[in-house]
Amino acid sequence: MLSRELLDLEKLVADKQAEIDTLDCTMLMLGIACDMELARPRQVYTRTFGYGELKRMILGILKYADTPMTTRQVTDEVNRRKGLSQDYRQHVKRALMRYRVTVQTGKTETGESLWALKGQAARAKDGCASPLRLVRSQ
Repeated sequence: MLSRELLDLEKLVADKQAEIDTLDCTMLMLGIACDMELARPRQVYTRTFGYGELKRMILGILKYADTPMTTRQVTDEVNRRKGLSQDYRQHVKRALMRYRVTVQTGKTETGESLWALKGQAARAKDGCASPLRLVRSQ
């Protein structure tokens, strides 16, 4: 079974080599010069966060925060939850500025931005956050 797979793969490699030789001959006939030393391999990009994962993580962090958090605090919590060792502060800061549900509530003495969710930033300062009620008119 494995020997059959090996033969199939060798045939596939031979077919690809024939395609490469055909392309080389075509480029030579058309006078297109190509230096293989100048050809760079494609850059490999590894995704750290899945689609929407960073946003969900940031919203979860800010949702349960008692006070507005600095960008560094949010980044540290993202790193802790994801188990990352690199500094992703630029990613988090860009995400915080881009999301419509997060708002910058101020700055610390050192100049770091404080972030909160829009609903939490609009609460009363004395802690009496009375929820809004919808009243239907008759």
